[in-house]
Amino acid sequence: MKLHSHTVLRRAAEIGISIESVHTAEITVNGSRQSFPNQALMVLTVFAQPISLEEGLKKIPASGAQDWILLTSIVAKLQMLGALISHEEGLALIDKNPDSFGSPQIHIAMLNDKPRTDSFTSGLQQTIRPGDVVLDIGTGTGVLAIAAARAGAKKVYAIEASGMADVAQATIDKTEVADRITLVRGWSTQVELPEKADVLVSEILGNDPFDENILQTFRDARRRLLHPNPRILPENVKVFVLPVHIPAAILHNKVLLPQDLDNWQQWYNVDFSALRRLSADQSRYLFRANAAMAAQLEIAGEPVQLAEVDFASFEEMSIRNEVQVTAQRSFNGLLMYFESKLGDAVLSTHPKVAGYTNSWVSLVWYFPKAQRLQAGDPFTVSYKYMQGNNSEISLLIP
Repeated sequence: MKLHSHTVLRRAAEIGISIESVHTAEITVNGSRQSFPNQALMVLTVFAQPISLEEGLKKIPASGAQDWILLTSIVAKLQMLGALISHEEGLALIDKNPDSFGSPQIHIAMLNDKPRTDSFTSGLQQTIRPGDVVLDIGTGTGVLAIAAARAGAKKVYAIEASGMADVAQATIDKTEVADRITLVRGWSTQVELPEKADVLVSEILGNDPFDENILQTFRDARRRLLHPNPRILPENVKVFVLPVHIPAAILHNKVLLPQDLDNWQQWYNVDFSALRRLSADQSRYLFRANAAMAAQLEIAGEPVQLAEVDFASFEEMSIRNEVQVTAQRSFNGLLMYFESKLGDAVLSTHPKVAGYTNSWVSLVWYFPKAQRLQAGDPFTVSYKYMQGNNSEISLLIP
């Protein structure tokens, strides 16, 4: 998109920032990373709210032509990276991706996941007190905002950035609690509310629990949109991995197996051994298993807890942990799942607990060396989550 002085830009919702030195910072958007002069941080701060390019640049101190050239160059590079986006195009782009939360298929699956919605509804009924103001971030179809109002909330602010906001408004309007729900269009990190809320509810737990930017979103809401000591649903999240055996039928088209190179050499008379280096990084998940596929994975050990975050008190935006484990038997993969507390209910995506209606998919890592393990052998699971990136898991075998 060509930039003009009147172009309205805003900072993208999901950005990872890492300070490299006093002069430079690394900015990550959707897995793409780029180093910038530290003035880029000031640019991102100015464009936290939608503002025209001309007005935004006026808010950034510049002394002379060289500073001006540097700033305009930074804005252009941030826009190319996706860290700055056109305000109008940003809202529209959400709905063009069939995997986005503007897609009806996503919400059909979530509404069909009755245990999920029941856990949130039950948690709201236990948490909301008369006179409470409730904030629902990422309201989607509005189902949790409606549940909050029915649980007794005096006022509910339901925030939604995607085109699903139209569905939410139409759905809310057909209920008996419509007069107590206000739909707010946009990203929660970029809106202001007329009053602060007592309760936050939000189902932005991803397949990787943190990949929908729940940490950044909740920390921002605690600081700007909520009263001190708010009640938050979900209350926490615990991240686990489960040792599993992945059958050969599932692995066949997902990993480079030793016999593959021989087969391809015979079939095509071409040496494809260069593919080995692309298959070397095992810290990122190999595939996503829906409920049916997860049921085909044989569980080969007890769950290993890698992380726990209390949403009412956390401050750190990155997580690192190592857990020493004793093998119960050999395995070749680790399946990630999470548990989250909502009042008396505990929502779990464990494949034996969640069942076939589970609207989340499980991330699965492949570790062929773990097949050498025997009962009683030690191994270590290393976990890392950095803001703006997916979780990484490594397996260390002595």
